[in-house]
Amino acid sequence: MVHVSIEMDQVTSEFDIQMGVFTGSDFATPVGGEFQISVPDPIHVAIKMDSNNDRMKLQLKSCWATPR
Repeated sequence: MVHVSIEMDQVTSEFDIQMGVFTGSDFATPVGGEFQISVPDPIHVAIKMDSNNDRMKLQLKSCWATPR
């Protein structure tokens, strides 16, 4: 989990972001320690933002994975 704090001229906000990889598209089971995929298998990644501000939205513009 990452904690982010932002200060702007008139606004201060804090929020927590969580990111996890899951075994399936139902996002019910996080992957274990020895998780492997094969290209072109999909990778199921969930990102969640916890904030008390209902006006804050999380938007991902791009996401990709590359083999080592």
